[in-house]
Amino acid sequence: MVDYVDNIPFKSSFFVVKPGFISRQDQHAAKEIWMVKQGEGLLEYDGQLVPLKAGDTYYFSSNMTHQVRNTGTVDIEIFSTWWD
Repeated sequence: MVDYVDNIPFKSSFFVVKPGFISRQDQHAAKEIWMVKQGEGLLEYDGQLVPLKAGDTYYFSSNMTHQVRNTGTVDIEIFSTWWD
């Protein structure tokens, strides 16, 4: 059995970017990791474009801008975890 822990040192989310769409630009003090489950596109990280595809993992340092553009034909699905 697993107990729910209310004060874990990280948070997580799952989000989808539809084909032809761009996620909002994000910037924050927390460090973050993205794990791409599905899709392909371009990651804009601190002004630089990087190819993004299923199976990739990305680390974002504190206060660096980042967003994803879906240039493919299927949804991009991303699991995100962040911490201070």
